[in-house]
Amino acid sequence: MPTKNSTIGIQDFKTLLSGNFHKATAPLDATSIEKLFDKIEDEWADGKPVLRQVREPGGTTTKFHYSILCIPLKPTPPPFLPNTNLRETRYGFVLLMELDGVLAVFKRGASGFDEWVDSCTTPIKRGALTRVFAKGALYEKMSLRRMTVSRRELSGCSYESFDLATTIPGLALSRSIPRYIRLRHPQAGTVSLTPSTARVHKSGGRLDIATLAQDLAPIIAQFSAPHTPGFLDAFPIPEDFYSLPANVEPTAVLFELPSMGESDGGQSWQVVSKTDGKPDENITDRIKKGYAEVLALKKSKTLWKFGGAQLAEGQLEITGGQLHVQLKSKVKEVLVNQDNEEIELKTWLRQNKAFTVSFTSPEWFYTQGQLYRRSDFRRDIDLVYKIVDAHPAVAGLTSEKGNTKKYNKKTRGFDVGSIFRFVEDDLCASDKHLLCCDLNDEWADYISITSGSNGGVIRFLHCKHDSPTVGASSFHDVIGQGLKNLGRAQATPNELVTKIGELEAQQFWTKKVHIPRYRGPGNPTKAAQELIADPFSRKEVVLVVTMLKKKAFEQEMRKTPLEPHFVQLVWLLSGFMHACREMGAKPLIVCQP
Repeated sequence: MPTKNSTIGIQDFKTLLSGNFHKATAPLDATSIEKLFDKIEDEWADGKPVLRQVREPGGTTTKFHYSILCIPLKPTPPPFLPNTNLRETRYGFVLLMELDGVLAVFKRGASGFDEWVDSCTTPIKRGALTRVFAKGALYEKMSLRRMTVSRRELSGCSYESFDLATTIPGLALSRSIPRYIRLRHPQAGTVSLTPSTARVHKSGGRLDIATLAQDLAPIIAQFSAPHTPGFLDAFPIPEDFYSLPANVEPTAVLFELPSMGESDGGQSWQVVSKTDGKPDENITDRIKKGYAEVLALKKSKTLWKFGGAQLAEGQLEITGGQLHVQLKSKVKEVLVNQDNEEIELKTWLRQNKAFTVSFTSPEWFYTQGQLYRRSDFRRDIDLVYKIVDAHPAVAGLTSEKGNTKKYNKKTRGFDVGSIFRFVEDDLCASDKHLLCCDLNDEWADYISITSGSNGGVIRFLHCKHDSPTVGASSFHDVIGQGLKNLGRAQATPNELVTKIGELEAQQFWTKKVHIPRYRGPGNPTKAAQELIADPFSRKEVVLVVTMLKKKAFEQEMRKTPLEPHFVQLVWLLSGFMHACREMGAKPLIVCQP
């Protein structure tokens, strides 16, 4: 079809190589594309298109077809002058590139045709996408999603380096899923990948159609290239739902909202009132609160339902090897970005696959539209086992602090048989300085400071008493406390000196109970300053718990298959272990034999 505006042709069009890739199920149908362009014009255009061509052939060495629609967009106020009569003149486009069985979609200022794309394509597999330019690449930046929905753990993190393959903390890789990857390649330059939407962005200027096709060809060729083992193999393995064991079920869902009223890499959103089109802060707050919680899933026949009053409400279903989430809403919640593009919140969440799902076995995790499985869980079991230290005296402990109701000003020590008494009289008996932080702002239950000729050690001890178990539930509080205060392991000299001064000034456990907070020869401040300044000194984070028996742990780790409750325990403890090591601290778990 010829252009409808003779003054502008395809030779005038240039765009960045920044688009989404899909595997075409068959060559696109021209009639279907014409209908799609008609729909886009009706919804977005303010007048006739300046460029419209469908399935035009192109290329000499690189054969391809392209379809393009360029339209004047409906005028809207400038985003920085929203309540004025001023209107911006803007243009948008949709470009469909067909090349070697792949459809690449480029767009600006027009959206809402994802269902059409889904009807004629299938997703590019994660493994294929992450192979793009992997050979010879240096990984400069990565954004990772941790395999957890727990509010007690980090949900994500970003790393940036000259080459992350040699600098990223290796222990954390098996628990994290790449959300964004930026790599540098000797021939291709800088390339960014977003696995969840199969988006590829290649640095450089704007390209004409022929040059764009030439640059797309090597990217598409790598989708089907043989797998070469490398850095990305350390991350969890993408799986399909047919691989999910029958006894493993989803337990919770967590939604990830777009940034509202704040910058997010250049993209931010506001929620508008359907009646007057103005931003509605009340709706924004309600949405943030409703979607902020981890929503437990309750099974109902073949579905899992979630939410309720004041929370996001809907259901989850696994059918046809896919996971589907349906949201219920009495109000049509519309998002508007700084370019005045509108989209329903439910649609945004679906298009961006912006939710994660946890399962009864933490080896499995769903995020960004993909199910993942950890490949090296047995290795984590072995690593956790190595930090478990059985101490015979722990078997005789019956409480955390003793019978505190009987304590008074004459009390000079915690009850025999309590964890606190065990720490002071046994575990840390040879430590030079010991300070009780309990009932303070609790950096830990105890801080221990010991000098040494080969470098001393500062230990942060967290205590918990409960009945023996090989499940995870009893460990949440003590691990949460340890993770919350993990940054204290990197405290500056001034911060640690201030904390020690506070504890010494308080002198006793409470005003009514005169158990000394400090035990030692005096001057712990000087010892702390010297240790922090000593490059050979060590930091340790120690969990002292009565609910774990090392022998029971050994029995569980030998089972095949592993019991779900034990898998959850190892998952929780390995998260604690990895977090400590990333902060430069040695983790240790003191428990019963």
